[in-house]
Order: sequence, then C-alpha cells, then structure tokens
Amino acid sequence: MSWGTGQRGSSSWGTGATAPTVATLVSVTQLTNVVVLLTFSSPVSSSWELASSYLIAGATIVEALAYDPVALTVLLNVSRLTEGTTYTVSAAGLLDSLGNPVTGSVSFVARKTKVEKVLTDTTALYNVSPSSLLNNIITAIHLENDKIGG
Repeated sequence: MSWGTGQRGSSSWGTGATAPTVATLVSVTQLTNVVVLLTFSSPVSSSWELASSYLIAGATIVEALAYDPVALTVLLNVSRLTEGTTYTVSAAGLLDSLGNPVTGSVSFVARKTKVEKVLTDTTALYNVSPSSLLNNIITAIHLENDKIGG
C-alpha cells in the first residue's frame, strides 16, 4: 500500500490498496440499570480500559469492566440509568487498534431489564434466602418471559 498526496490534498492509494477501516460504535445493549454493552465495528486499542474513553450524556461511566476482542464488545459499569430516559453513548478518546479515534454515537432508552423485573416485581412469590435466589431468578425469568418481551 502506498500513501501519498494527490491534487488538492487528497490521499492516493496504491493499486489494489484500500483505506484502513476506522472503528465505529455500532450498538449499545443495556444489560441492567448499571451495566451497558457497547459493540464496535472493528477492534479497539487498550484505551478501552479507561472510563474517560466513553461518554454517556446524562450518566457517569464508573469503570470499563471487560473487552471481548472476538465479539468486539466493551462492558461498562455506569451510574444508575433512569427508566424511560434517552441516553446517547459516544467514544470520547477511545482509539481503534490502528490508533485512530473511534467514531459514532448511539442512543438508547433505558428500560427495566428482565433481571430487575424479576427482583423487584416477583420477589414476594419466591423464597428470598440467598441460597435459593439464583433458582428463583431462573424460574421467574422462565415464567415471565412472555410478559417481559423475551
């Protein structure tokens, strides 16, 4: 691949070469009211670990929890999201694997997740001792699946 400058400052690429792809934020999935999963179009650099690499208007990034280089996802712990509120997520200093700034922003409306619905709305129906909580959650998710959009 050859890099150069053509007329009027345009970049020219050698024969058969293509411009490098810059990573883009493509989706956001709310997992709980304090955890969101970001999906990117291509790999990101180790800057994924910095909470300051992300911005959610109306919320605070507590910490970046994990990066999956195969799924191209980053898991973020955030301040409590308010149900029904629209949040916009963007990369604010996140770099892709080539050192380019990640582009894109995605908006989502916070909602009550299945786990939160189970824990807040159906707890009275189940044994709430710690030893049976996981079994109760699985049972409740199964029973509530049609009602919660799953």
